[in-house]
Amino acid sequence: MWPFKPAEKKLLQEMDMNPFYPYTPTNQNDLVINVRNKYYWLSLILTIVTLIGALIIGFKKSFKDLLFLIFALCFVGSLVLFISKMGINIYRLIADDELYVFIKIGILGKTVTVNDIYNIYIKVKKTDQWDTRKYYLILGGYKMHPLKISGKTKNLEELRRLGVMIAENLNINFFDYPNCSPHHAIIHYPPDYDYDVVL
Repeated sequence: MWPFKPAEKKLLQEMDMNPFYPYTPTNQNDLVINVRNKYYWLSLILTIVTLIGALIIGFKKSFKDLLFLIFALCFVGSLVLFISKMGINIYRLIADDELYVFIKIGILGKTVTVNDIYNIYIKVKKTDQWDTRKYYLILGGYKMHPLKISGKTKNLEELRRLGVMIAENLNINFFDYPNCSPHHAIIHYPPDYDYDVVL
């Protein structure tokens, strides 16, 4: 995701350019993120290429040619993939009302989630690939599709530090990857939270 630079340096650069990263401020005094599915453009290109290939083979050779049938089947598969990836996710943070809104617009319609600010967070996630453990940050929330907001890095301490900074800038909670951790930075609690419980 982040070529040529370590993930934590790229993340710090994004934060320097935009103090509300990963959100963008709007004229309505709230913050927003609009995200397409990461495979949207790939599926569109694949659909166009397979359609052009099928048409060229069909007109040059025959519409009964085996190669045409292969391209036609690939086109149908690509078209189905493209339609499934056409949606867009909209993340809004309304600081004044202490609410977040998650809107998922897809081929089957629109789903809207509105919830209290204590249910949205920045969280460290871990992944083990090729016997190497790496960490990255997500923006997550109740009934919200998690959004990856950093590249992967082995530098857990720096990633935690940057995650806390992002959460503080956005006035939302930060959670470390273990469920119980001294690195959680909780700003907002649910109204019925039991303060006798130790995190």
